[in-house]
Amino acid sequence: MKEACIINNMKEYMARLAGRLREWLSPRLPAMTENWWQELVVNSLSEAQQEKALSGPAPAMEELDLTALLRILDRNWFAITSKFYVDHRERASLKRVMEAQNSWAHMAPGEMEQITLPGALLRRAVGGLTISIKEVEGT
Repeated sequence: MKEACIINNMKEYMARLAGRLREWLSPRLPAMTENWWQELVVNSLSEAQQEKALSGPAPAMEELDLTALLRILDRNWFAITSKFYVDHRERASLKRVMEAQNSWAHMAPGEMEQITLPGALLRRAVGGLTISIKEVEGT
């Protein structure tokens, strides 16, 4: 029963964080380059993620999962921070969230008791990672 609760909480945290990242990235990536979908999204994804992103009727950020969104933000970090002000400490937060999400994705069912750290990181990320990214454009 406890394992089911942990799984549900983690799924909720990941879904909420994916939504926050989508909200933040969606208006900004198109402002960076005319061919933003190919240059900033598709080129940042793994081969499997690229296939998934390009398989739908129309490419859309809504089709991307948390892993893909984190990868897009990570791979485009310097381009994003040159256009928009982002607190440099958020880079470390992003890396920790990526590690937590990766640990969760590869965790065996019997290891759910070890989820405390990834769960706490994702929970904090939902409340903090994208909120503290400011909307002030860089010069």
